[in-house]
Amino acid sequence: MAPSRFTRLGGLVALLGGVLWLATMLLTQFVSTAPVVLMPATILFVVIGFVALQARHAGRSGLLGRAGYAIGLAGCVLIVLGSIAQADVALSVMGVPLGPWRFHGVAPGAVAFGVAATLSALSAIWLHVLPRLSPVPLLIGSLGLAIAGVLTVARQVLDGVSSDVMPFEALPLLGLWATFGVSWLWLGFLMMSERTPDTSWR
Repeated sequence: MAPSRFTRLGGLVALLGGVLWLATMLLTQFVSTAPVVLMPATILFVVIGFVALQARHAGRSGLLGRAGYAIGLAGCVLIVLGSIAQADVALSVMGVPLGPWRFHGVAPGAVAFGVAATLSALSAIWLHVLPRLSPVPLLIGSLGLAIAGVLTVARQVLDGVSSDVMPFEALPLLGLWATFGVSWLWLGFLMMSERTPDTSWR
């Protein structure tokens, strides 16, 4: 498959991933539940878009882009695992027991994927991979994704609660989480409508 064709196909999948991201958020926030398979399916679509975005500037992404790509793939795996499982962690430091802490839901993966997407967005902006400043919504949404994940993980560790990122108690976090989904609608549209192959493939 030609690079430009893969980018366009990845853009279409990313657009669908953005729709599923918003649908999952709305169902969890306002209906209190979402089908178990919805989050893994959402992440599958988003990660394909993420790969297409990385492929768009693979030849010149630099350390920033490659680090974001690697961390992002790990974060996606964590989100999928967190949506279907939980982990209990206990430590002992110099004979002093710590924990156990229960990590539940998508929070750990949200931290990793948020950081990764932030790095990828900065790389795309720096290299002018897409129309100027078009990755900014991804940058804003990614920061919100990471912040929501960090706050939830901190609550899980400090308070011993097993609550997940969603439903959101703070509306600003809900807005940032939604911005992340909307950013994939926008980036997906841009990549899907691309007509010129990326010269970094040559």
